[in-house]
Amino acid sequence: GGGRLRLVRQLVTESLVLAMAGAVGGLLMSAYITRYLLISMPDMLPISLSFDLTPDRRVLAATIGFATVAALVFGLGPAWRLARTDAVPALKDQIGTPSGRRWLRWLTARDTLVMGQLALSFVMLTVAGLFVRGAIEGAATDPGFTLERGILVNVDTTLVNYPPERSKEFFRALLEGLRRTPGVTSAALASHMPFGEFEDRGQVQLPGPSLRFDDPAATGKLFEATTASVSGDYFRTLGVAMRRGREFTEAETSNDGGDPIAIIDETLARDLFGAEDPIGRLIQMPGPGDQADPLRLRVVGVAAGIRGDLFDSSPRHFLYRPLGQEPRQNLYLHAATGAPTAAAESAMLPGIRELVRTLEPRTPIVSLETRPMFRERNLMLAILRTGATIFAAFGVAALFLAAVGVYGVKAYLVSRRTREIGVRMALGADGRDVVWMVLREGLTLVTVGLLVGAGLSFLTGQVMRGMLFQGRALDLTIVSISAVTLVASVLLASWLPARRATRVAPTVALRAN
Repeated sequence: GGGRLRLVRQLVTESLVLAMAGAVGGLLMSAYITRYLLISMPDMLPISLSFDLTPDRRVLAATIGFATVAALVFGLGPAWRLARTDAVPALKDQIGTPSGRRWLRWLTARDTLVMGQLALSFVMLTVAGLFVRGAIEGAATDPGFTLERGILVNVDTTLVNYPPERSKEFFRALLEGLRRTPGVTSAALASHMPFGEFEDRGQVQLPGPSLRFDDPAATGKLFEATTASVSGDYFRTLGVAMRRGREFTEAETSNDGGDPIAIIDETLARDLFGAEDPIGRLIQMPGPGDQADPLRLRVVGVAAGIRGDLFDSSPRHFLYRPLGQEPRQNLYLHAATGAPTAAAESAMLPGIRELVRTLEPRTPIVSLETRPMFRERNLMLAILRTGATIFAAFGVAALFLAAVGVYGVKAYLVSRRTREIGVRMALGADGRDVVWMVLREGLTLVTVGLLVGAGLSFLTGQVMRGMLFQGRALDLTIVSISAVTLVASVLLASWLPARRATRVAPTVALRAN
């Protein structure tokens, strides 16, 4: 009894030492990964972040605690089972034959743990692939207007307490000055920038009693739309096609008189009017204030649909009003240019800044950039890229751990079968046969791991659908690439010890214990 306890104590101690060494190595790896992520995040995010890189004692304690528990759980059981083994039958067994408690005819507890690790690694690789794909597609998505060229200036006159009339005159002079700038082909004002962080929304319906979204009768009759006040040439400047009707005139942009009018996009036009022509028809919105009468607008144009957000899977409802009838003081100045390159377009920014300073030195410029610059600092795109970087880092770490785990198990099993391999080769077996025997066992493990991991990946994708680009939680291409990567790593991890075993001379292998 005392000898068995000493053996158990020795084996558990060895497990604890290995666990502590693994915990230290894991902490170092985590530190390097975290440091890489923290260094790269400021370049991906359009906002300033401050990180504290001081190690957290609670994290260190939790890591050491988990390592200790894992060592006790996975070391105590095998050690106790080995200590209780009867020595006489064990000595009669063939030396070098691998042993292990089998749960099924061909399945051991060791195999189950390896397959579980492979399944979880497959989940991490798949999720990482989904985020990387989302970041790539998000950067290349077509919003319905041009983001490849153009200049964008955001000016807010409320920051210097300009009265509405002075703001109106300042923006008129600024728009005229920009249109006279060499290289500018068209320019326009707007209260909204698609793919921006802020927007105004309103309820739109056909003329009649005001509807509410909580009213069942409003289904298919009341719609929510993004609203914006724009000047003439807005759609031409952004590269948005006019499907029917016309843009706003300069008189409608500068004067607040005349009948209330609006331009709607084709998505809203289709939902409100079906196949009928909406030009000249009336639509209705709530008036300003809770007690005001509804505002009725005559449709003068139908524009092509655009996406208002990176995560929009299709164009959303848009309604545009002329600046003269819906004046604003926080406006975006859009400019289309004839610059041959993006660099040439960027070179125009200092001149535009000087134009604003000349007209009114006190007016703050909230932002001055090209549209490609605006796209690169988009918050949603930055979140996609950050998620892709984080999950890619953990996916690579999971792949590395899976390969190391398979290699460790296969190296141990091959070392236990050295004598068997020597006998096979002494009887004429080819080295390729021995390698294929080990690879076949590795393929069995990874196949079961992939089957389990595929189901877990699908469930994980469904849970994370809201975080993925356009909600695509399943991609056969990503799944295939992840599976091929994992299979290749397992085959390599199995091939290395098998190849080394075939290089041992049969006479040496036959004497192996």
